[in-house]
Amino acid sequence: MAISDSFSHGKDANARSGGRNLPAGALKAQDIRRQVDEWKDPYLRDEERPKRPALCEECGAVYANHRWYQAEDAPMPAREQAQLPRVICPADRRMRDRLPGGVLTVSGAFFDSHRQTIEELIHNEEQRARKTNPMERIMDRSDGNGALTIQTTNPKLAQRIGHALEKAYHGDIVYKWSEDNRMARINWKRD
Repeated sequence: MAISDSFSHGKDANARSGGRNLPAGALKAQDIRRQVDEWKDPYLRDEERPKRPALCEECGAVYANHRWYQAEDAPMPAREQAQLPRVICPADRRMRDRLPGGVLTVSGAFFDSHRQTIEELIHNEEQRARKTNPMERIMDRSDGNGALTIQTTNPKLAQRIGHALEKAYHGDIVYKWSEDNRMARINWKRD
């Protein structure tokens, strides 16, 4: 696994890994996720959160108890959900603005020959992430030059999918963050 230069390496990496001796530059996935957690997403600012339960008019997600739920997992029956005030959730605002939080590029000869199973893995990871947090979504997919590029609503989902690809199929993965850690670019390749 390759890590962007935005992380410190060496002794700091071993300290964050609980003292385990890791090669310089190697960090566990939870260490990488912790780095992403440190910034505040402008689409999730406290002053923009609904003050009371609300329903997203675009995707049907429900805001209650200070978090977003898929409608079927919300802590209230459907008839109560229908009466909630309408808002637009952070994920739909981000998609409307066309501002991804993460970009994952999948490429290589292995991808070309195993495209269907890789796309199923990507779909399944998105569905698992949405069950936990309905704000984690794939915004867009595009094919070109033998690669699949996926834009996600937040960096965690791009990272999660990249980690799942590496775990399932190995290959080379590179994580890169913008200087302010608001955007993640993950490149996975296997020839």
